[in-house]
Amino acid sequence: MAKEKEDLREAVLKAIDYALQLFGESVYRVVYYYCEAKFNVKRDELTDPEKIVCLADCITEIFKGASSFLEEQIISSICRSLNVDRKTLPKGFKEALKKLTAYASGAKP
Repeated sequence: MAKEKEDLREAVLKAIDYALQLFGESVYRVVYYYCEAKFNVKRDELTDPEKIVCLADCITEIFKGASSFLEEQIISSICRSLNVDRKTLPKGFKEALKKLTAYASGAKP
């Protein structure tokens, strides 16, 4: 069971990486740097349902009104990795992220 949880957490991180890299290496680096510099949350900690909101805050602060497209790419990427139907998630980015990371930590989708 612990191995399965770790695999799910790694799938979440890889899905976030993939979505960020769709926008270029600089976006990928800036977002993770900002999470660590401003919120003291490292990439590997983003599988914690309470810390994942930092990612949402970073994206909103950096990209402002343009953040919604990036947010949807991240949610879609995680849903594909975890085989979760997007329609079962809350509409808000933070809420959807929390639910997905909780699922990766062992909760029901």
